[in-house]
Amino acid sequence: MWHASPPNSTDRRRVAVALRYITPKARQTRSDRDFATLVRGEDRYGNFEPEPRPQTTMDPDFIRLHEEIAEIQGSIYLQGTDKAGIEGLSDQK
Repeated sequence: MWHASPPNSTDRRRVAVALRYITPKARQTRSDRDFATLVRGEDRYGNFEPEPRPQTTMDPDFIRLHEEIAEIQGSIYLQGTDKAGIEGLSDQK
């Protein structure tokens, strides 16, 4: 479903969730590394590193991995902006 909303006229960020479904044949061209979760079927291409499931709630090792993944994906999605990297994905300094 396509969705649109008026521009954000506040000084606060909006919260959003984006789900992108792609074929395993697709590959990332802006970075040597990217992660994905295989939802169904079989990955015969290996273009993405599988994103593992955390073993426990707030697992410190997974939190570190999530920060690494966020840095990589922030660099990809925000490439060419002054917010590239994990800093662009968060209001935290």
